Amino acid sequence: MNIILPFLGGMPTCRGAGGLAGQYNFGARTGGANILEGLIEIAMGLLLSTSIASLFAVFPRAIIGAMMFMVGLELTKFGRDVRPGKEIIPMIVTVVIALVTNIFLGFIAGLCTYYLLFTLKLNINKD
Repeated sequence: MNIILPFLGGMPTCRGAGGLAGQYNFGARTGGANILEGLIEIAMGLLLSTSIASLFAVFPRAIIGAMMFMVGLELTKFGRDVRPGKEIIPMIVTVVIALVTNIFLGFIAGLCTYYLLFTLKLNINKD
């Protein structure tokens, strides 16, 4: 999906996408922020390799939970731009199929639904 989605205007869809959304949500707005974070992570891995697991084990889970909640909100903000009618149908199909089966099949079903609606030019809500 990460090979195809950027050409369709999409964002990365991996565990890194949550990190990217988290960075953006908490203020990292430039490419330099990603480089700086990468350098910090490399330094932590090299300098704290023996003790990093124990440091992460004592990090408060409530803080991690709050951060994950904010990241989840950031990742769902695209939904506010979706208009009722033709645009919401592929989104609903994607979500339902992804929840029932898996994300790949949901992506394919949503993509097929989108192209069916827009190539057949179905008139839903007179958009």
